Amino acid sequence: MLLEGLRVDDGQWHKVEVVLHSTLQLKLWHDSCDAGVCLKSSSVPHGPASIPPAFLNMYIGGAGDPMANNTQSQQGFVGCLEDVQVDAEPLLPVDLPMDESSPVKMGCDRTEWCLSQPCFHGGLCVDLWATFRCDCSRPYGGPACSYERPAATFGLENSTSFASLTLSESLGANFNVSFFIRSRKPNGLLLQIGNETDPFLTIYLKNGKLRVEMASTDTVTFPENLVDGRRHLVALSFQGGIVGAHQSGTYVELGQLVARPLLAGYGVYIGGHPNPGSTDMWGGYFKGCLQDIQLNSHQIQFFQVENYSLPQESNRTQNDNLVNGCISDNTCKSEPCQNGGSCIVTWNDFHCSCPANFTGRFCEERVWCESDPCPEATTCVDVVAGYVCLANATFNSYAAIEFTTNTSVTRTLSSLHVDFRTRDEDAVLLRAVEEVDSLQIAIKNSSLLVDIRSGNSIEGVRFLSQKSVTDGAWHTISVSMEEPSALSSRWLVRLDGSVNMTLQGNAGNLDFLKNNALIVVAENFTGCLGQVKIGGIYLPFPAHLSYPQPEQFQRSGSGDVQLGCAGADVCASSPCLNAGTCQDLFNSFSCACGAGWGGLLCESNLDECQSSPCVHGDCVDAVADFQCECFRGFIGKKCDINVDDCVRHQCLNGATCVDEVYGYSCKCPPQYSGPRCEWPFPPEQCGKNFTCLNGGKCISESWGANCSCKPGFTGRK
Repeated sequence: MLLEGLRVDDGQWHKVEVVLHSTLQLKLWHDSCDAGVCLKSSSVPHGPASIPPAFLNMYIGGAGDPMANNTQSQQGFVGCLEDVQVDAEPLLPVDLPMDESSPVKMGCDRTEWCLSQPCFHGGLCVDLWATFRCDCSRPYGGPACSYERPAATFGLENSTSFASLTLSESLGANFNVSFFIRSRKPNGLLLQIGNETDPFLTIYLKNGKLRVEMASTDTVTFPENLVDGRRHLVALSFQGGIVGAHQSGTYVELGQLVARPLLAGYGVYIGGHPNPGSTDMWGGYFKGCLQDIQLNSHQIQFFQVENYSLPQESNRTQNDNLVNGCISDNTCKSEPCQNGGSCIVTWNDFHCSCPANFTGRFCEERVWCESDPCPEATTCVDVVAGYVCLANATFNSYAAIEFTTNTSVTRTLSSLHVDFRTRDEDAVLLRAVEEVDSLQIAIKNSSLLVDIRSGNSIEGVRFLSQKSVTDGAWHTISVSMEEPSALSSRWLVRLDGSVNMTLQGNAGNLDFLKNNALIVVAENFTGCLGQVKIGGIYLPFPAHLSYPQPEQFQRSGSGDVQLGCAGADVCASSPCLNAGTCQDLFNSFSCACGAGWGGLLCESNLDECQSSPCVHGDCVDAVADFQCECFRGFIGKKCDINVDDCVRHQCLNGATCVDEVYGYSCKCPPQYSGPRCEWPFPPEQCGKNFTCLNGGKCISESWGANCSCKPGFTGRK
């Protein structure tokens, strides 16, 4: 009886109970069980021998061979037991024989073997209670994974090398092949197994991919590129003709080949053949490193292991020009780095550490800008085989400049780029004409115009922007052929970083500019130009500079251009009034007005009363302010506060004061009335319930009786 799926070999205490009656029950207390207890039971078959009332013999932790052989593991228990009860009677340690030779010890002392991380090179430590085991990652082995199975270098310094052996036992038709490979050579024979006349399995490199071929012309290909100079693990399985590979723990089926069994006595060739002709058809001899080659579980050993405490691997090979270890060629021997570059070997390749003014794989390309060749106020930009000195330029309407190509421009001119800034509503940024071909980038009615007519297309392409580009801000226009190699194609336009838009019509490239066509820049234009490029070649504004690169656009004619971008000094006259701040907007300005002032020049005193800020009063405008003349009963900046007239009220006899606008009223108790609640209620009447004293005269009023006193007397009565 077995409780499957529940592991109890985790080094923790577990509680278990076995009950034998008419059924056999097995209980395990475990967190993953319902209610914390798992139960499995089985009926006991009835036979001539009845179940005894008590056990005659008891074995703890193991038994002798005859009885141990009847168990599933056939091994004794390793670990600790406590609180053992048989038929409710405790089995105490003092009842067990525990002398010095006994394997049973008092207590439960143990070592956490894996806490010290005894396994090297990523090996997995498995705690076996009394000891531990290291499950090693390939290509490592040994008790602590400290031994690395040696790699073999094939073709060191372009020599011819291979290894061979004979299969000592049959692999059959279902088998596995695995190995580590490191190479930069895209073609070469890796492994071949066959008899004296025919190969039955060939694994080789072709164009950087690993291919597998059996006794037919059919092949399957390993999907990963293996010739990048890094170490790769190749694990192939052959089952019923289906070839699969294990990549990063995932099985990938590569395809199906004709299954042929590999029998004992077949020859195995690794890296090549003794006969070069038999190797050439598979890409020649392999160059690189192979390590930890395994056919099924059998290790192919290239070299004698010096550490004889390690198990000797099977399948020793005969080697020809193999080198122990994974060794690189001396790739710097030919001194490939130019111009003082330092060569560094990087395993069958090299890296050139170049001086600051050179770059490229061989330090063959000069970095011109490193030597700071450009004049002040310009920026050096490295280009192919040279450099250019760039700067923005300011133009007035009369200061157009001209360019032509030199005779060495060989590339196809299929693109155009211009940065500009202006307030001109009509101007030409760039134009060129050569017979029937023409190019124009212009501003028309404040919109940007692109017009290209070239090649064998009659219609040409044309673009007119919907938005204005004469706001004094920088704008960028880029146009390029959709198919640069075509005689004529659609063109793409991109304005200010927007998505590419395909223009209607077709036009050819701009190669007509190579025919010494005159390119006019900034005609009738007032503003600034930044980068201007045709076909990726700059049109630099600084004049009379000699550049080393063969492909150039060169300034023609004389005259200097004002470098930098500077509009008119529109703020020099202090146009903003009333302490307003002038802001230069490139040939235009705006005024940032102080509080209380408005208008283009801050000339207008703003009417702060326009918004009717006074709630209960009349507004009087001031400079950046207002004043409210409040109606009676209201105070505050905006006359929005009602004065509390009850602060000094004169309500009598416990009356409640009720605030009103510019006044108050008194809410009297039931027994009083009058404006100040000064009269009793109901009203008193002369001669009935009210009498004046000291000769005072009783007078009846609306709120009741009152006294008119003689001289020398006062008071209500």
